[in-house]
Amino acid sequence: MRSLLNDIVTTLQSTTFGIANVTVRTSYSQADKDYPLIIVQEIDNVAKNYASVSGEQRSVLSYQIDIHTTNAMTTGDAVVNAVDAGRLLMTDIDDALDGAYKLRRRSITPPASLTDVVVHIMRYDSILDSYGYTYRN
Repeated sequence: MRSLLNDIVTTLQSTTFGIANVTVRTSYSQADKDYPLIIVQEIDNVAKNYASVSGEQRSVLSYQIDIHTTNAMTTGDAVVNAVDAGRLLMTDIDDALDGAYKLRRRSITPPASLTDVVVHIMRYDSILDSYGYTYRN
């Protein structure tokens, strides 16, 4: 089984977001929570053998991205509320993951408020073959 988890985290860490000072990490990190925070986790990685001449193996992958925001500053020094900051980050994440991996966004949950932090949750899926190519379902 192959995974894109570390690649996705690296891609998002090198992405220029419209919101300033974004932290990107995997789940279960013991680091302090600095907001805005993007947490990436692999929620499914299933190996599938497809009948072909080469006996190619593919992995069916799913990833969840949690976006935790408070009131924030854009890179243009404008103040935005937590919900709008999350929406801006969602657009930037979509662009980054579509451009790099052609991941298909499967779902978005409505923002949930946890006291002063708003959480947006996005889920993506893809098929990764043994040659490193990704396919949309």
